[in-house]
Amino acid sequence: MNILASVPYVGTTGYNSHTRNFLRRLSLFHNIKVRNFTIGKDWKGYHPTENIHGNDVDKFDQSLLALQSLWDNGQLKDFPIYGFDINSFAPDIHLVLSEVNHHYFYSDYSGPKIAYTVWESTLYPQEFFNKLQEFDQVWVPSQWQAEITINQGIDAEKVKVVREGVDTNIYYPENLKYDDDKFRFLIFGRWDDRKSIRECIQAFKNVFGGHDKIELIISVDNPFSVDNLKTTEERLEHYNLKSSNIKVLHFPSNSEYISYLKKGNVFLSCARSEGWNLPLIEAMACGTPSIYSDCSAQLEFASGKGIPVKIKGEIPIKEILNSYASKTDGGNHLQGNWYEPDFKDLEQKILYAYENYNQLKEQAIIDSEDIRENFTWQKSAISAANLIGELAASLKGRAPKNKNTITCDFNDGVKVEILGSTYADYEVIFCDDDSGEILYSSHIKNNMWAKCNIDYHVNWKVDVISGGILVKTFKLDLNGKRVKIINDSGSIGDILAWIPAVEAFTKKYNCTTHFYSPHRHLFESEYPSINFFEYHEKENDKSYYKTYKIGCFKVRGKNWNQYSLQDLASQTLGVELIERKPRIAKPKLKNRIKKKYVCIAIQSTAQFKYWNNPTGWQQTVDYLKGLGYEVVCIDRHPVFGSKENYNEIPKNCIDKTGDYSLFNRINDLSFCEFFIGLSSGLSWLAWALDKDVILISGIGQDYTEFKNPFRVSNKNVCNGCSTEEDFVFDRGDWMFCPKNKNFECTREISFEMVKEKIDKCIEKNR
Repeated sequence: MNILASVPYVGTTGYNSHTRNFLRRLSLFHNIKVRNFTIGKDWKGYHPTENIHGNDVDKFDQSLLALQSLWDNGQLKDFPIYGFDINSFAPDIHLVLSEVNHHYFYSDYSGPKIAYTVWESTLYPQEFFNKLQEFDQVWVPSQWQAEITINQGIDAEKVKVVREGVDTNIYYPENLKYDDDKFRFLIFGRWDDRKSIRECIQAFKNVFGGHDKIELIISVDNPFSVDNLKTTEERLEHYNLKSSNIKVLHFPSNSEYISYLKKGNVFLSCARSEGWNLPLIEAMACGTPSIYSDCSAQLEFASGKGIPVKIKGEIPIKEILNSYASKTDGGNHLQGNWYEPDFKDLEQKILYAYENYNQLKEQAIIDSEDIRENFTWQKSAISAANLIGELAASLKGRAPKNKNTITCDFNDGVKVEILGSTYADYEVIFCDDDSGEILYSSHIKNNMWAKCNIDYHVNWKVDVISGGILVKTFKLDLNGKRVKIINDSGSIGDILAWIPAVEAFTKKYNCTTHFYSPHRHLFESEYPSINFFEYHEKENDKSYYKTYKIGCFKVRGKNWNQYSLQDLASQTLGVELIERKPRIAKPKLKNRIKKKYVCIAIQSTAQFKYWNNPTGWQQTVDYLKGLGYEVVCIDRHPVFGSKENYNEIPKNCIDKTGDYSLFNRINDLSFCEFFIGLSSGLSWLAWALDKDVILISGIGQDYTEFKNPFRVSNKNVCNGCSTEEDFVFDRGDWMFCPKNKNFECTREISFEMVKEKIDKCIEKNR
């Protein structure tokens, strides 16, 4: 269906963010063209085909942008942009998304039209409200605004809730911290009376003013205010709000804003009313404990979360503006009521947030998951697409047979969601289509969802049944689809073990694989069928048909440690359980050591992974030296461990330890005779380079790593603890030994056992 959206698309305001995020996703369901009002900071002047908006838009935005509205002799006129042929596009429906009283609402539209706006008071301006009544549907972001819209007189059948969202690819918890130990509150929002910025700053100053360990960071510039004050600093001075621990920001960049949200301790907001409150939902999505007023549209997502401030009641807006007399909001057009927060309660909540921060932070992380699950732009677009379909059907004089939209998402498990106004009961059955086994089922109604959280590969068949009739079936079909695979481990050994399974998956299911993992430079040239991304990289197109995560998780009813490291990835991705040697890119190699040599690596990440024979390594080095070999130690650390037990490299080694690159370690391994190490990444790296690996391990089993005739273990003592079903590794205890036998598993591996493997390895390669 052709939709012409009249919106402020370009720029950095809240409405710009709303329209871009929303319309990008809605374009997946309908053919969207944008009539744009704003021009942005990089505007280059009108041209019908060139990029007139500069860096403010990307290629995808240009595919949507069709018309630019410009003032011409006092008249608002539309000009085609980016080569748009105005005669090639006939809108089926017009969508106007902008602030109240915007010029676009007053344009003449031919055909069905939808108004989508966000408002903060209990009454719209009457002239604008009269215009709203002319639209076929009125979309609002919250149930609160739907109620005030209906109460003022819009037909309830016309009013639809289409929530705003949050970009979950940007706003999510990250463990970012400042270098100092200050506790930081944050205020982001325009200084005006509605947002109670003055009262919020005053409350902070009353509680923590001048405190050298607690700081308030504010970004509250308002260049459009009418209080005759030009800067935030002037306003702080004028209202006696200056304090040594208040830091003022002036229009931080988007990346700086995101960093502040993630690094700050508590987000502070206490508005008299909000139409949505983007900074609040973004802070909550980041897992930042948040204070907010217990009123208006923000309760759509904030209710039951964070730290709400009590509301005394409703007060006419003009009474508030007259009593405060700050005139930062103008207010001549405003009607209806706002809410009056209890600012003494705000002070108590500020103190409470500081004194109970750790508990609040834990809950905020949990709340973040709910925000990022239920308030996405994709959900907003699905809801809108459904309403557009309903409108189109009703205008044709017929109602749709079933107004509910049933969708299935295979990311992070498999999820079925049913949206729409037709009341119905549904049974959702999640099956393995290969075996016919029912893995999960659930009974839901419209506007509910059901999800099976199995993350490993299953050939899914999902049946949706209503009234005993099968109404929808979804089947997983990866062929030609975009699939995201996330490596949950930064260990080079895990990556080397898992990358062959990712390639096998890509070939088996003929999909476009995007693999997120460190060390892409080692693999990119060797695996051209895989698209590699580092964790921090962002993609323009963030939609995936299916997402998998490879890591130390339970798979197919068995704990991860019951599998070999390679089988773990193969089971997760649904490919054949065979050993596959990884390929790695090699630099221009050069042998820098003239004599024949053996590489060793003695360090690991916990003491129970070490060879705990106190003389074993030195005896090994002495024996190899006696045979005429140089011994090269390629660990990152020459000394590592805990205060109780430092592990030092043996004497008479060539010391190549240090933070030099993996390519240098590849170079050293490439020319060595063989490698001696532990169950660690360097053993996997040596194996990938086709070197014989003498691997000393007590905590695993023979199947844990790659097949290896030179593996050394002692089966006559306690061993294999890491493969037991109830094994739990205490990462905080360096001296962790699950059986409390003082590392018997490797302490009882003698030098003679290792010497036997050395001799066999030398004999094999003669």
